[in-house]
Amino acid sequence: MLPNEVISTLADLDVYYTDDDIRCANKYMNLLRDGDVATDLGTGWGKAALALALSNPAILVHTYDHGDYPSVRGFGTDGDYEEKIENRFETYRADNIIFHNEDARLSELFPTSLLHVDIDDTPYEEKYELYKRWFSVTTKFILVRNYENKDRADKKITDELLKDWKKLSPMGIIQPYESPR
Repeated sequence: MLPNEVISTLADLDVYYTDDDIRCANKYMNLLRDGDVATDLGTGWGKAALALALSNPAILVHTYDHGDYPSVRGFGTDGDYEEKIENRFETYRADNIIFHNEDARLSELFPTSLLHVDIDDTPYEEKYELYKRWFSVTTKFILVRNYENKDRADKKITDELLKDWKKLSPMGIIQPYESPR
């Protein structure tokens, strides 16, 4: 789908993922080739995973969330987070998404061509180890959302772990990086 088609398709999802964020996801997903894999850490309400998946249906998108944060915010209460998020993906016909209802810090790693992370309020030590694990298996692009809007510790982690990566022009509130490999 073209960026404006993805924006239009997801317009009814009242979740803070901006049109420029969708344009960024679309741009980098369409630089991937058939057989590449994308990974989204922190499914939340699913809009980022949907933007990735709808942007390039030929790319498999893995998305991880154990549902604690969305449930606290009223989405997925009563232990039905997995069912709600799976239904959301089905509603938008995003057949190329695999949802993992688990903590990405503990999940099995696999090579990923594009990694989408949303800097959140995870404690520093946990975040460092999570990013270090996943950055090490990413081969092409990392899209860091909320990079400029969070505290200096987040920037320090990202800047340290991605010091050899090429920092590209930001889009929306996403700071893209390109692999040096």
